[in-house]
Amino acid sequence: MNSKIPVFLAKFYKPTFWILAATFLILNILLKWAQVSSYAPEWGGFERNVIWGIQQIMLEKPLYSDPEAFPFAIVQYMPLYYFLVAFLGKLFSVNPLDAHQVYFLARFVSFGCCIFSSVLLILTALRFRVSTEISVSLGLIAFFWMDRFAIAARPDSFKGLIFQLLLFILIQFPEKRKRLVFPLALGFALVGLLTKQDGLVFSGILPLALLMGGSWKETAIWASITVVCHAIILIMIQYFSGGDFSTNVIGGLQNGISVSWFIGAFGNYFALMAVLFGLALVVAFEFAFESNWKLRVLASALFCTFFPALVSSFKFGSGANYFLESTLVSLVLVGIWIQKLDIRRYFVWPNSHQLLAIMVFGLLFYVSAMQWVAGAFLNSEPLLKAQYLDQKKVADYLVAESKGKAKVLVNINKQWEESLTTLLPENVVSPQRDVAMQVFAAKGKISFEPLSYAVSNGKVQFVVTDYGQKPVFLKLDFSNFLEDRKIGNYQVWKFK
Repeated sequence: MNSKIPVFLAKFYKPTFWILAATFLILNILLKWAQVSSYAPEWGGFERNVIWGIQQIMLEKPLYSDPEAFPFAIVQYMPLYYFLVAFLGKLFSVNPLDAHQVYFLARFVSFGCCIFSSVLLILTALRFRVSTEISVSLGLIAFFWMDRFAIAARPDSFKGLIFQLLLFILIQFPEKRKRLVFPLALGFALVGLLTKQDGLVFSGILPLALLMGGSWKETAIWASITVVCHAIILIMIQYFSGGDFSTNVIGGLQNGISVSWFIGAFGNYFALMAVLFGLALVVAFEFAFESNWKLRVLASALFCTFFPALVSSFKFGSGANYFLESTLVSLVLVGIWIQKLDIRRYFVWPNSHQLLAIMVFGLLFYVSAMQWVAGAFLNSEPLLKAQYLDQKKVADYLVAESKGKAKVLVNINKQWEESLTTLLPENVVSPQRDVAMQVFAAKGKISFEPLSYAVSNGKVQFVVTDYGQKPVFLKLDFSNFLEDRKIGNYQVWKFK
């Protein structure tokens, strides 16, 4: 009797799957859109640091400058994402002094990259003859996983999209057209590096795939071409930045190594991702020396992204964004494995595999719905907007008080609520305050003596803190600053 139930319900399984998948997608789009348009200055990884860099380009100022001279900035990342968003900002007439507009634009770019990455993941899985339902499921899971850090105004999502394009190009064309494929792959690998430093690992995918196939000569040729092209581009950027490029992108990453940070940041993360990465690595090792070029590319992509990310995740300040590319390719690898496994054979009822998919999406939908109903970022949006407007009043006062020429050190202790840096892009001193503290603690090569001198002799005219808090930053001497004015929940200090 019971065996007839799934047959009776079979005709409802597929439409139920697609309805649930579509509803899940719409809900997650709405959730991410709420993050894009939010007044929160932080969704993942100190967005204001990147926003400040974008504003400098829009204000026709150099992105990289001497960290030991005004404005004492340390721009950590490669330039492409900054210039892309700044270009779009100028194209759509975004006001660089309106921080919320710039945040919205940068987050919208990241949001678009998440959508296109998910679509490319689906198309990639389909190229390996993974079923439509499984491929769509993988894409939706990827879109669900690309949460706050991926929507943030940071280069990670753009880099993830470049990775997906690189993979799709390498597997899309047969080897007989490698005269087109390999140069395109090299180009996208270079774009990955120009987006963020860890994009350097993209350049290893093609040579490693060739090496695992025993193509020693081609490996040597393309590895050499890659090294030369990277060197030329880096030398050019260093030259046109007046030598400040390396000081920022290398000196600014001297955050130090922390095992305790790794445990705190990745303990729960790996508890969730262990099965996915474990399965993907096993599948990748099986594919590594296959004669099938496309399978070797996937294996190479996982090896080149996962292991470097695992090592670099011990760096102070690392996060789940380090494993974005590893997650995307792991989903494809596991999808291929599920397809080959033919999971239907392991169920008694003929449509239980579809019921399994429905259950998975049902639970993910439940989690997303809880984010919508109980998400702190939605419930606290009025407060975030009020904080932003209060900080705008502070910025307006400082600009009016000094006729726009004041040098201001922002010392708000609640760094996750701080928009003042991006409201004063032309006036703020040490805009990447968290980076400065990490480099200082790690005893990096960047000296903070010039900043100390500027604070003690009055070249920095104002300091802003939370109300009731005294300025404390890098052991600088703030004894010459007196309370000037309280604005909202913030205290303005002025050099006497």
